[in-house]
Amino acid sequence: MYMLVWFLLSMVYSLGGYSQNMGTITDIDGNIYNTIKIGNKIWMKENLRTKRYLNGDSISYIMSNKKWSETTEGAWSYYNNDTVLAQTYGLLYNYHAVYNWRGICPWGWHMPSEYEWQQLIMELEGESRAGGKLKNKDGWKSPNTGADNTSRFSAIPGGYRNTFGVYDNLGFNAAFWSATQRDENTAWFYILNNADTRINKVGGNKNYGMSCRCVKD
Repeated sequence: MYMLVWFLLSMVYSLGGYSQNMGTITDIDGNIYNTIKIGNKIWMKENLRTKRYLNGDSISYIMSNKKWSETTEGAWSYYNNDTVLAQTYGLLYNYHAVYNWRGICPWGWHMPSEYEWQQLIMELEGESRAGGKLKNKDGWKSPNTGADNTSRFSAIPGGYRNTFGVYDNLGFNAAFWSATQRDENTAWFYILNNADTRINKVGGNKNYGMSCRCVKD
């Protein structure tokens, strides 16, 4: 009996309690991402960095705040137009890029729906606690409340770009699109912050620029 208990506990410890590393995937631009299994879904554990749709078409890179606020086409940007930051935080995409027939995720992967995000949250003990389990221990501004990264999702605070094209909250927020529209002008996204353990679902304008994580089909 003792050996069985020890074996089960060691398995929980080796899987981080919730998750299991699942190797790597590569996007159309050759970027390589580590992946993690949480519950019955396999997720990217790094933020998306592709600059092309799955069919090879380019996604527009928009630096201008005015053009960003006016576009109805798929677009991406570096936070503060700083290419160095992209190496850590990935790219910020508007919803027009996320919800596009050409696909933004690697082959065999897709943008997670609201339902898939909710499944992930329930796997990690609900909205009030899941944020702490998703947040990386490092890279966040103090206090990074409750960050234990038990899930090994390793969420990092890449900030966002608002509808006026202004960048904000690097180090304080991690904001991730879902694929699910709320209405004609908004879609659901999920946001973590440095000051608590929650993950919050928010309806945001489709011209926001946010991070993306893909999930396996």
